[in-house]
Amino acid sequence: MVTRLAKNPRSRVPVEYVGSPGVRALDPSAWAVPASVPPHRQLLLIDDSWVSGAHAQSVASAMKMAGYDEVSILTAGRVLEPSYGANKTFIDGLGAPFDWRCCPWTGGDCPG
Repeated sequence: MVTRLAKNPRSRVPVEYVGSPGVRALDPSAWAVPASVPPHRQLLLIDDSWVSGAHAQSVASAMKMAGYDEVSILTAGRVLEPSYGANKTFIDGLGAPFDWRCCPWTGGDCPG
């Protein structure tokens, strides 16, 4: 995914979670980011899953505070926990249960 999307996939910016385990809240200080900012100042942040959005938004905020001009977030998947907020109502309204083998466009096998 990184190779296909990034202008320079070798330019990775390591971040480390230094916050309290299990805490999901908007907190840029929970992420340690490198002190030096590359000259491009644009960052594509790739997150494997979006639950509450707190971690991705916190990293994005920390990167902005570190000096990046533009930070975009790309999430591979959204996690819908039925017990969280209005998720159960949303999930119940979807109809058939999710099937990863079913193409969202064709309703059957994916083309190609």
